[in-house]
Amino acid sequence: MERNDKMEKIRFAHLADTHLCREGKASFLDIPVRENFEKAIDYFCGLHNKPEFVVVTGDVVNDGDLEDYRFAKTFIEKMQQKLGAPIFLAIGNHDDRANFFEGYLGTDAQPSYCYPKNINGLRLIVLDSANGDVNGKIGPEQLSWLKKELMKPAACGTVLAFHHPLAVDEFMLGEHCLEDAEDLYAVIRGTDVVGVLTGHTHRSNQSIVLDNVLSVTADSVAYSLDVNGDDVKMTERFGFNMLTVMDKTMYNSTVQVGSETVIGRYSLSGMMDMIQKMTQEPGLTMDGMEAFEKFIRGEK
Repeated sequence: MERNDKMEKIRFAHLADTHLCREGKASFLDIPVRENFEKAIDYFCGLHNKPEFVVVTGDVVNDGDLEDYRFAKTFIEKMQQKLGAPIFLAIGNHDDRANFFEGYLGTDAQPSYCYPKNINGLRLIVLDSANGDVNGKIGPEQLSWLKKELMKPAACGTVLAFHHPLAVDEFMLGEHCLEDAEDLYAVIRGTDVVGVLTGHTHRSNQSIVLDNVLSVTADSVAYSLDVNGDDVKMTERFGFNMLTVMDKTMYNSTVQVGSETVIGRYSLSGMMDMIQKMTQEPGLTMDGMEAFEKFIRGEK
């Protein structure tokens, strides 16, 4: 039964870029990704008003490995039981769509991973912006589907979730964003959409788009990026967002955890060159991720 009280508050959590890998496998830069994820869940469990659901906006695992998705399914089910609330996923550029469908969902792959969920009157719509590149694109087929979904308003409004951000900052330099953002705006303008949740940049950011739509990019659960011109530092700090929808408006509070210890450092221009080389072939292969990790470590 949906709740339709005008002042009803719906609270939920937003994670991004978890970069999980199975136990016994070295994580990217030896970052304790599983422990960080569980620390976030423990934080939610300790709240007086626990989130009604959690959404992870992509890069569920680090290198798209099939066995990592099988582990992630068991691990995330355990986290759901611990929290007592559902965890919904989107996929990102690090994810392999076919392996995600097989390993996590146990089904044949589809062209995109998109779906709606209604949680106590709030509609969550997950879209698939993974486009085989660092940039993202939702595409006309999903946008047409979204337009039909939004024809009937939800009691408490709608929140969209996908990987690539709408807003850009000095770090992205026109990259790492949603290529068809204007097409998305055309679909959601005048609808009940109150918020957009994204990830990808390992940096928290928020802005108002259109009239009353809050666009929120979450920090990574794996590691954060601090950018100063061409100098990029990867730190042990990680973060996530706590969101509330009330009276058809979305509000955000960002939480940061961990230390400022630097675990990697590189030039932004050098990283962009590396990514361009890595994406000349479809997807981010294990060999490509190993090359990127060597680049971060300053190894040949």
